[in-house]
Order: sequence, then structure tokens, then C-alpha cells
Amino acid sequence: MFIAPEEYIAIGIRFLGEQKYGEGLAKIFKDPKFEKLRLDVVVENIQESLSDELRTFLQLGFEGLGAGG
Repeated sequence: MFIAPEEYIAIGIRFLGEQKYGEGLAKIFKDPKFEKLRLDVVVENIQESLSDELRTFLQLGFEGLGAGG
């Protein structure tokens, strides 16, 4: 039976601890063989951040429209 990727990662963190796992992950991200993975993570973080900012901006805009009239 296969496990989900996030479960595999969580197991690795439990076995190694957050510090050691993070150090290993940082080394992986610096390795040119894993450039696509690093970019995927970076792009995902940027997209989430932009989505959060856009939601906040729109919410403030809607609240401003409601308060004005």
C-alpha cells in the first residue's frame, strides 16, 4: 500500500526532527537536479501569498463600498 507524499514527509520530520529535516530540505533545494521542485514550491508560495493579498484587498474594497452608501 502506498502512502500520500505529505505522509511520507511527515514521517521523515518525525524521525529526523524539524531542524535536521529542514537542513536536508535546504540542501535539496540548492541541488540543481531538484531545480524544478524548488521552483514549484516557490511559485506555490507566491501564488498563495498573492491570493491572500487579493482576498484582503477585495474584502477591504467591498467593506469600503458598503460603508459609503
